[in-house]
Amino acid sequence: MAISLVSADGDPEPTGPGLSFGQFAKARVTLVPRLRAETTKSKRSARLPVHAQLLEALQAWRTAQPTVPTPEVLVFPSLPDMKAFRADLDAAGIPYKVQGRGKIDFHALRKTFGTLLATAGVPRRVRQAAMRHADPRLTETIYLDEDLLPLFEHVAAAPAIVDLG
Repeated sequence: MAISLVSADGDPEPTGPGLSFGQFAKARVTLVPRLRAETTKSKRSARLPVHAQLLEALQAWRTAQPTVPTPEVLVFPSLPDMKAFRADLDAAGIPYKVQGRGKIDFHALRKTFGTLLATAGVPRRVRQAAMRHADPRLTETIYLDEDLLPLFEHVAAAPAIVDLG
């Protein structure tokens, strides 16, 4: 659960431990966590874009606790360190190192998040905001796996340059 929240968080410095249940606010029809300024890298408060599936899992987890946490209780009192993260990867059957791709760490989760947004057709500026990047180059270079972009499909969909008929 903490890993999922960090990957969707949009900040390389995990802010999950600073997020309390009371920071979830109604916005349109979904719950949107709000990060306090003191818990973010930029020192500005921010809305945290979280997928509805993760919010449902978080709510189910919360209600399954022996006592339902009050608003001031932190969602995650601490985040796993790399040792715990690697143990979770092992338990899930996911290798920590992938040949030709590198390590699976917190930044790899962020790169996956950015790439999923890009391949879903999310506009560049929206992806930048979702990841809470001040510089769009960070969103477009470091946190985007070009190997997973639908390059061939888009080139195939382009109109022909010369009529060979």
